[in-house]
Amino acid sequence: IVGVVVARNYVVARELVFCTGGGVNFYMCNNEQANGIDPTCDFEKALGVPLRFISNNDSPLHVQALRQKLNDDSINYSATSRYFSRLAITYIVNHPGRTARLLVKKALLFWGPAEVANEKEIHLAKAFSPVLRYLPGFRFVAALFFCGLAAFFMSARSTPAAGAGHAAGE
Repeated sequence: IVGVVVARNYVVARELVFCTGGGVNFYMCNNEQANGIDPTCDFEKALGVPLRFISNNDSPLHVQALRQKLNDDSINYSATSRYFSRLAITYIVNHPGRTARLLVKKALLFWGPAEVANEKEIHLAKAFSPVLRYLPGFRFVAALFFCGLAAFFMSARSTPAAGAGHAAGE
């Protein structure tokens, strides 16, 4: 599946890149305007050009704006992602307390009773979909994951390590 995404990105961007928006999304969740719920930022401030209505999904516009800001036509999708990642890391380093509070808020929302999304009401989509309503929710999948994880660790603890007998001289 990842190969299909990489191939599509190569066809469109002429660049081997897994995700064109990774750095942008990282920055949108770690900046002065971040609230722990909705990814948001001031693109005009971040890119230094007037782009009031640009969204996090406008990767070509991000690249264009960064080329304009840095006066460098060689800027590509990877460089743009790295630029936004550096902005996010700088913010995190300079604001560790606020970053920690937002991280706690995000964790509570992640493990909370309802799935939080910024562009759609997931519980309504599930309730009114003839297919999605029958799919298990996150809680069920998470419970299976943790049961499997516990079984794995219990099994690993009760099984002697491979080759342990040889190390002891047996």
